[in-house]
Amino acid sequence: MASGSVSWAESAIEDLQAIVEGIGKDAPSYAATFVKEGTRAIETMSHLGRTVPEMGNPDIREIVIRSVRLIYRACREGPVVLAVLPCAGNVGALWRRQGAR
Repeated sequence: MASGSVSWAESAIEDLQAIVEGIGKDAPSYAATFVKEGTRAIETMSHLGRTVPEMGNPDIREIVIRSVRLIYRACREGPVVLAVLPCAGNVGALWRRQGAR
């Protein structure tokens, strides 16, 4: 996979906003740190992500930051973040959102 800029699906941005809002209620500075850490990880380490076992597609990968899964599609142009889910999150919902690609 070539390293390119990270793109975010609208649904992933919504996921991220919900998580940050939840974190921010108790720890606003932690929420800001989480966003920076997650974005940096996807930008610099997307090639290290593991295949998401529930998806069965080698192009769908994830990086776990703290207790959150950043799920992305590996593309030549750069990773596309598909979802931001708690580690216990339902990947089946992501599969349905992506149209079972």
